[in-house]
Amino acid sequence: MLPMPLQVPESVAETIDRVIYICSRFGTQLEQHGAEVNDKSNATHNYFIGVLESVRSVLHPRMPTDTPSYDSIEDLTNRFSGLNVYEPSQEFLDAPDIVRPQKAQDDENTYEAEPQNTLEDAMIAYAVMLDDLTHIRSHIKALWENYKDGFYDLVTAALVTNTGIDLARNLMEPILPIFEPHGGACAVSEKFSIALTMMKGFSMMEVKAWGPKGGNEKMYDIADDTFLNANILLKALVALLGLSNIPIYKEGTFGTYDPNSDRSRKNGHQKFNDDQIVLFEYFTEAVTLARAVLNYPVEDEFIRGIRELDKTDKTPFYLVFATQILLDVHHILRADTASVFETLSSQTSAMRNDLNLHIKHHQNLKSETWPASNERMLKELEQSIAWIGKDPVFLAKKRVGQKVGAQVTDDQMYRIHFLSPILSGLLLFHFLAGMHEIGIAVMNAWGSVTYPAHLYNALQQEGLLIN
Repeated sequence: MLPMPLQVPESVAETIDRVIYICSRFGTQLEQHGAEVNDKSNATHNYFIGVLESVRSVLHPRMPTDTPSYDSIEDLTNRFSGLNVYEPSQEFLDAPDIVRPQKAQDDENTYEAEPQNTLEDAMIAYAVMLDDLTHIRSHIKALWENYKDGFYDLVTAALVTNTGIDLARNLMEPILPIFEPHGGACAVSEKFSIALTMMKGFSMMEVKAWGPKGGNEKMYDIADDTFLNANILLKALVALLGLSNIPIYKEGTFGTYDPNSDRSRKNGHQKFNDDQIVLFEYFTEAVTLARAVLNYPVEDEFIRGIRELDKTDKTPFYLVFATQILLDVHHILRADTASVFETLSSQTSAMRNDLNLHIKHHQNLKSETWPASNERMLKELEQSIAWIGKDPVFLAKKRVGQKVGAQVTDDQMYRIHFLSPILSGLLLFHFLAGMHEIGIAVMNAWGSVTYPAHLYNALQQEGLLIN
């Protein structure tokens, strides 16, 4: 049995008719408005109309029988023909404005919206904010999974991550006043996490004992989802942090982190202990940068949070979020964090070599198109890369260690780059942007692109190019 032939919908048939009709009248309308019709363009236009007419002719046997011909296009169905237009009556136009309810004469009360200042209000606000933060967090985690698989480069991953944390910071700002009567966002976050874990069946004793070595290890996942782990670790670090000191701990104080170990086989306490080691080591680097290294070329949201902590003596909640993102990146990359430093080191070394070659090349060249400011720009960028190559954070930490009698060994050099792929990616972007700016200056000064373009254009105009 043969299948039923397909029917062309009436809407398709009417659309073809409408296009043919409008295109057929287009040239006439141009002439009516005084425009001169180009013969070549007109021929192309008519060819297009002919193709449409051929299409309609082929489809005509499959069109509904009541489909009007394009000759009667004026009678095409109007989708709004079933609607009526009504003019407002004069009585409606002359009607007075609605009178808003007025206060009773003997009522001395002042009415205002109930402020959202109860703990319940704060918990609801935190739950809504947590949902948004979780969405941002999941996108950032997927981004680093793709980076690990080679789909994104380091600069892209770092820029998007830092922008995501910045987006989260801006998202938090309007909600933060709701948390202030209850100790701030960090305190509400802790209360929310405790309430949620107890709803999941954990006892108050287990919740209070929760830590890298205490409490029920099954709490880890819930505490991770609600940022309780990051909150607890950051709270402990801030409590040990003085107003101006830089915390330098003896190597192995909190244990040894093995990025080659299988995280999926670890229990909650072991995972929490890994988080503690990574964060405590990076916290020293971040505080050193924020307090002892001036004019560092980039600042991620974690460093920004440390500097805000120094100014206000309060832990901003976006620092908790940035902490959790940093831990997520380590959970994903594991041993591949070493490749981050290799990428940064190899690319900055190549940039520095290029800059030195240009500086040497321009040493004895004089040109009006190459001002002294360009020469300074080359040298300043080369010096900046060289300065980062010496690891100013490590040097500052070493100076502090000598003052307080703490040993800072050479194997800690570049640790900040191993521990923060985000900061390393931002640093690489900073130098790439500088190279781009210098590249434009060099190109404009020596005509590297302009002159060949003029030559190509001249050869093309003279017909001397093949194809």
